[in-house]
Amino acid sequence: MKRLIALALALTIGGAAVAQMGPPAKQLKVYEPMLGNWEGSGGGNSAPGVPMKWTSKSTMKKILGGHYIQDDTKIEVEGFGTLVMRSIYGWDANRKRHFAINVSNLGSAGESTVFWVDGKRMISSHTKRGFQGVESDRWVTEVGENKISFVGTQSLNGDKPFVHVEGTITRGGDGFDADTFKADAAAPPSPHMKRMKPFTGSWTSEGRWMNTETETWTKMSGSSTVVPAFGGHVIYSRGKSTMEGMPTPVEGYAYGFWSDEHQAYRWVGVNSMGMYHGSTGYEAGEGRTVWMMNDMFMGKPVVGRLVIEEHGDSLTMVEHSMGPKGAAHVSWEGKMTRVKG
Repeated sequence: MKRLIALALALTIGGAAVAQMGPPAKQLKVYEPMLGNWEGSGGGNSAPGVPMKWTSKSTMKKILGGHYIQDDTKIEVEGFGTLVMRSIYGWDANRKRHFAINVSNLGSAGESTVFWVDGKRMISSHTKRGFQGVESDRWVTEVGENKISFVGTQSLNGDKPFVHVEGTITRGGDGFDADTFKADAAAPPSPHMKRMKPFTGSWTSEGRWMNTETETWTKMSGSSTVVPAFGGHVIYSRGKSTMEGMPTPVEGYAYGFWSDEHQAYRWVGVNSMGMYHGSTGYEAGEGRTVWMMNDMFMGKPVVGRLVIEEHGDSLTMVEHSMGPKGAAHVSWEGKMTRVKG
C-alpha cells in the first residue's frame, strides 16, 4: 500500500487515515506495567507559593487494536474543582519516537515527544502559552510495581521552576472513562473554537484517493461522529471507514483544537492500523479552511494541502500532495454529508 498520503483531517473525520500495516509496535511494551485502574493523591503548587492538594482516579488501557495506550484521569483539586484529562501514547514509526497527545477541560491540548530512559522512567517536556502566561512544563514519571510516582515542574514566563504537581498513584479502584463523563470547562475555551462548530455532528463520507504508483483511484466510504468535548476545548471525532480491497474497516479517533503555540488550529489523530498524524488548519474565508501537513511516510518526505469547503449540511474536500520528486497532484477528494435527526 505504497502511496503518498490522504491528509489527516479529511480521512480521520471520515473515519480513517493512511495505514501502517502490521502488529502494534514492540516499543509500546514499556507501557504495559501502567495498564489498569489507579487511585492517587498528592500536592504541588498552582502557581509559585500557592499550594494545592489533589486526589485522582484513572484508567490506562490499550485502544485501536493495541496500537495506542489511552490514559483517562479525573482529578479533584481542593478549592478549585474537577480536572478531566486524556493522554494517548504511541510509537511514531516515521520519526522513531514515542509521542503523546494531551487534551483536558483546562485547555492544555497539545502534542509532545516522550522519552523512556530505562523502561521505568518516562520524561516529557513542553512549552506553551497558557492562561498564566508562557508555561514550560517538565514531567518525570517513575514506574514501579503497582505504583507510579511523578513530579511535574513548571516555569512561568522564564522564571525559576517550581514543583507544579507531585504525587503517587497505586493500582486499584473503579477507574475512570472520560467518554462517559460530561466535563465542564475548568477554564474558558478559546473563542477560536466557535469556528469548529460546522464540523460537529454525525456524518457519512465518500471519496477516493490516488495511488501514485499505479495512477489509479481507490474508493472509500465511512461514517463518523464529531462532538465538542473536554468542556469545549476540543472537538472529538470517532469513526470507521472502508476502502476497496480491504475487508476490515479502519477505526479512527481524532482531536481538533486551537493551538496558541501555532496560532492556528491543530487536528491530530490515530487509527487502528497504527497511523499517527497531525495537520495545521487556517481560516481562509467564505466557509473555507485550509489544512497543511508535512511528514515522513514510508521513509519519504511528504507535503499535503487539504481545502475544506462548507456547504450547509455537507463538506467537500480536495487534497494535493507532493513527494520528494515531481509536482503536486490531487491525492484525495471526497464529500461528507450530515446525518439529520
